[in-house]
Amino acid sequence: MGGTAGSLNTGGTGAVSEPECTSDEDCLFVNSCCECAAHAVGVPVERCEIETCAASACEARNIPAARALCAGGRCALNVSCDATLVVCGAATPACPAGEVPAVLDGCWTGGCVPVTECTTVTNCTQCGADQGCVRYISPATFGRGVYVCTTPASGCQSDRTCACFGLSVCSSPAVCDDSSPDADVTCTYTCYNC
Repeated sequence: MGGTAGSLNTGGTGAVSEPECTSDEDCLFVNSCCECAAHAVGVPVERCEIETCAASACEARNIPAARALCAGGRCALNVSCDATLVVCGAATPACPAGEVPAVLDGCWTGGCVPVTECTTVTNCTQCGADQGCVRYISPATFGRGVYVCTTPASGCQSDRTCACFGLSVCSSPAVCDDSSPDADVTCTYTCYNC
């Protein structure tokens, strides 16, 4: 008989001044008996001692992740946590501190995800005090923008401006703005596939 599935990691928390990723190929999806997380390629992943389990960590936690994506300069699971996408009548799942409900196909999955593992969140109120909030605006978001919670580099914990925090979350050709009242920084792209 196998072990039990493990928990989610809080991936995307590396203290770097540069983005940990610039494309999806820079990210590694880990879905073992012990962990459901996205990591940057080249970053050591803790070995899972449980070789056989009834369900992987993602399945056991009702997380519909199938791969890792580069979102906001950090690796995240391909899971949205944006409540504005929910159109079903199901009740919002209760989640432990630091985690938010996952969304798939217009409804809650029933699983909870560490906020830094979500590709998008509803708004900045979902980010923890030690996390920065980034709003991304592009033609693909129809001007609405999407929000991402991420852990600032160690030198930018208290300097969440474009000059520090923005360097790791707004990649070229984005225009960074740190005067928005609803996010630490806003990264605006004028192209669809840039």
